[in-house]
Amino acid sequence: MTSDIVEKLRKALDLTLYEARLYIALLQGASNPREASALSGVPLPRIYDVVRVLEAKGLAMEDPKGWYKPLSPRAVATAMIARIEEESRRRASLILEVADRLEELAYERGEEPGTASVRNSYAVISALVDSMREADRIYMTVIDTLVRHKIIVKKLVDSLATIVGDIRILIHPATSIEGLELHIESGIVKVKEHRHILVDLVASKHNYMILAEDPLDKVPVGLMVKSRRENRVFARLNDLWNSI
Repeated sequence: MTSDIVEKLRKALDLTLYEARLYIALLQGASNPREASALSGVPLPRIYDVVRVLEAKGLAMEDPKGWYKPLSPRAVATAMIARIEEESRRRASLILEVADRLEELAYERGEEPGTASVRNSYAVISALVDSMREADRIYMTVIDTLVRHKIIVKKLVDSLATIVGDIRILIHPATSIEGLELHIESGIVKVKEHRHILVDLVASKHNYMILAEDPLDKVPVGLMVKSRRENRVFARLNDLWNSI
């Protein structure tokens, strides 16, 4: 019984040392408490306590002779994955519920025009999704920063596609973006090439963010500009798109 597989089992299934070693002993064919103790190193007086915990966690079941047999590792893994996915769905639902409540507070407060800066990929994505939530069309230009930080483009488009039905991306011919095929096929995302793109940005009618990379720590930095009126950036991108 190698320590490596024991530690991996503990981390994967959230088991104690005794639980992991006893489960492996059962898989190795331990047919009674004494044999299980010898194979696992679990003290004989503790064997039944530990094996009942394995039963409660869905790793073992009692046999007709009063001892226990292990459930298949594949079956255990499938059940564990299903439980994790269900917990993730519940947590995601809770996060969205809390976000909706907080949105109500933000709307009550109202938002003033102005500028704000954000740093790192997640802050950029969150700020853009928040500012574009009422947009009916979004333009994105990709030439430099968004090429080096491609994960932003993919995650941003995935997020925006849930609230905006028209995302138009202008990309320099020498660059490329990946992972948007499903959105392109659905018609939500459209892509055109243009050689005279000068800066990375994302724009809706009333908000836009200019993106750059911090030269020291190489994280993306965004400058968000908000306005109550339609901004010139959006209008020019719209004209440029129609001219291609």
